[in-house]
This record gives sequence, structure tokens and C-alpha cells, in this order.
Amino acid sequence: MKKIRLLLIIFAGFFVSCKGVVEDVVIPQPEVLLAVATPATVKYNGSSTVTWQLKNAKYCEVSVNGVVKPVSGYSISLQNLVAPTSVVITAIGDNFSLRSSTTVTIPVEAAPTPSLVITAPTGIIPYAGTATFSWTLGDFTTNVSVDGVNQTGTSFKTPVLLNSKDYNLVATGPGGSQNYKITISVASWESSKLGLITYKPWYLVKSEKRNLTPTTSDWYNMIPDPSTITDHLVFSVDYKLRYFDVNEVLFGGPYDWYFTGSGLQVVKGTLYSSVIVNKDNLVLIGTSLGFGTTSEVRDTYVHK
Repeated sequence: MKKIRLLLIIFAGFFVSCKGVVEDVVIPQPEVLLAVATPATVKYNGSSTVTWQLKNAKYCEVSVNGVVKPVSGYSISLQNLVAPTSVVITAIGDNFSLRSSTTVTIPVEAAPTPSLVITAPTGIIPYAGTATFSWTLGDFTTNVSVDGVNQTGTSFKTPVLLNSKDYNLVATGPGGSQNYKITISVASWESSKLGLITYKPWYLVKSEKRNLTPTTSDWYNMIPDPSTITDHLVFSVDYKLRYFDVNEVLFGGPYDWYFTGSGLQVVKGTLYSSVIVNKDNLVLIGTSLGFGTTSEVRDTYVHK
């Protein structure tokens, strides 16, 4: 009986001893240590590398802005960052039940304001001339518009300009927009034969004629009463620098007027051999062939 009691005491002591050993075994918590981004703050579209160390962990999981990314080792490189970025590193223990996470936030600077380097004429272009200006895109500048029209290239050619004109350029990109103004200065119409011809309508005030053959005669006015004249010329400039007369009654137009290498030529059934252009009057001189006679015609136009 004493032997049985002794065995029970020994067994109970052993049970208490074993129970105490089980309670003393603690599984350590996994940790993420020294998690840091280099550089800590990046410029727009820049890059950064996040590094870390693990303690009491065999595995780790990394997510960037909520998306799990594959990693090898203890770092991840991030490229083309355009917004603040959050990196969550999770340390995982051997049995996958214990986890511990650390978050690294990388601030990203705002995109720079779009910019242009513009090359444009600096002087005065001739009346009815054209001009071309060009530009180079600055960093993160994605689009350029000229007077509200998006451009696909890096230059713009103006139409024929009769007056000085401002052009508004807008550069846009992820950093917003930037406005530019280019002024193309155009010479006065008075400085150009083209301007003298086209700037104002011309009204016929006198039509003269003289016979060259068989004998030369004096000039005589074919229209004694100027108040009866309804003929007038209106010239406009197109891209080929041609001129058009309209509503011409006396000679039954309209006809084309155009420049050649030797100057202004006029087609009105007969070719005017001389053109005298002044600020206030336009004189056209030509020849007319008849039966046995050759006549010279001189038409004088003025601005009203």
C-alpha cells in the first residue's frame, strides 16, 4: 500500500513538471525592422527603393498601393512614381498564423508646370506675308494648342497676314497648363505695292483714250461725266498672292489680276502694259487694237 502511494506521488510530480514545461514554450512574434525608402521623397515620375529586415519570420509579403508584388530578398524598387505611394511589408512566421506589418509611405512631388521654348520672328514681316514659329516641349509637356486648336507638330505657319496679330499658345501636361502669347508684327499697307493695291477699293474716275495709228492724237476722256461711273475694283489677297476684281461694269469683268516677275499684270481682254500705283490713285495703261487703228487706253482709279 505504501508502494502504491509513492508511485502516485511520483506520477503526479512528473505530470506537474511536464505541464510546467509546456506552458513555458512561447512562439516569438515575427517583426519587420528598419523599413525605409531611399530616397524618402521623390520627384514626379521618379523612383525609390524600399528595404527592410525581418526578425522571427521566414516569409514576407509586400503590397504597393494595395497590390501584392513579388519580391526576392529584402527590397523592392519602384519606378515612375506619379502619386504618393504606400508600401506594406508583412512578416510571416513559420506556421503562417502569426503576422506583423509595417507601412512605408513615399511622398511624390507634384508634376512641374508645362513649358515651351519658343522661336518666333522678332522683326516686322512684309504686308501680306506669312510667318512661322516653332517650339520645344519642356519636361512633362504633352500638348500644345494655337488659338484653341491642338497641334500635332512643333511648328505653326500663319496664313497671309494683313495686320499684326497675337497668337495664344497653351502648353498642357499632368502639371496643369501654361499660356504664351506671340505677336507677329506686320508692316503697314502703305509700305507695300501689294498693300497699296489691296487695302481699299478702287473707283474709276476717268477713262482716257488716244489713237496711236495712223497718227498720234491727244488723250480724250471717254466718260465726260464722272457721276455716271459705277465701275470699281476690289482686290483681295489669297495664299498665292493673286488679286480679283469684282463688279466691274465698264469692261464686263470679273477678271484675274496677278503678279509676275516683272510686276503687276492685268488681264481684262487686253493686257495692260503699265501699272502706276500710288497711295491715292491707280493708273492702268494698255493698248487696244481696232480695224486699222491702234489705241492706247488709260484708266485712273482712286479711293473714295
